[in-house]
Amino acid sequence: MDLSYVNRLLEELPGFQTFSEADFQHYLNNDRLFSFAFKKELGKGYLYSIELATQRQLLFNQLPLNQRLDIFKRKCECVGLDHLFDEDLGVGILGLLVDVCDIGMGHSVYKCSFSNGLCVVLKSVDTVFPLYYSYCLHQLKWPYLDVQCREFEGKIWMISDYKESVDLNAYLHSSGLLSEDLVIQLARHACLGDCLGRGDRHFENYIVSESLLYPVDISMLFYPDNEAWVDRYIKGGQSECCILSQYSEFKDCYWNTYVDTFTFLQDFKHVIVESLDHFFSKKECQTFSDFLNTRLGNNKYPAQRRIASEKSFLEFEKRQQYKQQLENFVNKNGVASDLDPLLMMYYRANKDRMTAFFLVDYFERDFLFSKYLNIFSEL
Repeated sequence: MDLSYVNRLLEELPGFQTFSEADFQHYLNNDRLFSFAFKKELGKGYLYSIELATQRQLLFNQLPLNQRLDIFKRKCECVGLDHLFDEDLGVGILGLLVDVCDIGMGHSVYKCSFSNGLCVVLKSVDTVFPLYYSYCLHQLKWPYLDVQCREFEGKIWMISDYKESVDLNAYLHSSGLLSEDLVIQLARHACLGDCLGRGDRHFENYIVSESLLYPVDISMLFYPDNEAWVDRYIKGGQSECCILSQYSEFKDCYWNTYVDTFTFLQDFKHVIVESLDHFFSKKECQTFSDFLNTRLGNNKYPAQRRIASEKSFLEFEKRQQYKQQLENFVNKNGVASDLDPLLMMYYRANKDRMTAFFLVDYFERDFLFSKYLNIFSEL
């Protein structure tokens, strides 16, 4: 396995370690090791690019098909996932597996294709939040992915529908088009996400399939003070309303839809609250119910979110200017050897995405902007 290119990308970034041949062989040969992930310092805001995520995927996806199938089946049998597949998809279904590939970003997430036409996604998750969120979307009659979660040996495994799609970031980057209908769908999900405290709502956690929007990777719900995190995401170009930077003509449509959705959710609150009992403990139900009631019981909430979002949006627009300056500098001068490693990290992470200096303020890296302006004053 040639690791030279992926390691060259990793060497540019602070907080990341390169892969060794032993690392990859350990993943291939240790049947209990289900995921091959980046080795990085966690919780310090170190970011990676789309290109780097693709290169990590290719380490598995470029293996011969028979080898990929053998590795995946061995791992499933070792951790008992063959029984999960039997229960959810039909007895002996792994015998019909015809392809498996890694579609994850920072770690392995598997797309499994079967000879009977079935195609699913398998990943390890920390909670049953994806199951609950899918149920809510189903009850709301919004587009949703069917999800099953099973706990086995202390781990929760999720099997979900796979739809031919592109993530929202790739959709916007490739087509350059945004319909009013998609804006409406984004505003609805922004409102639902705010009311349910859903975090990590960046554009790679939405997919577009046949003009319908689907949320994926539902890892955080009912997160305390989630609004503060949403505002940080907006500043970095990583939340639903950030589309308005390129499509300002939809601003009224977006915020009117947000208000309408909030009223709809107020009327639907009893269904959302009552369904908690099916997924969570009594103590969790009380906490989550209080969370919902606090937001849906506040008629001023949509106006408050708009004010906070638009304030954060101004910071995003400023960072977009810095982002363009950095791109211009690199395009003109190449990757300068004396470029601050953090600037290089943001350059790579920003590329072909709407994001701009994500969480730079949270990790107290604002000093980069003054350094930035000095470096690029010549442009």
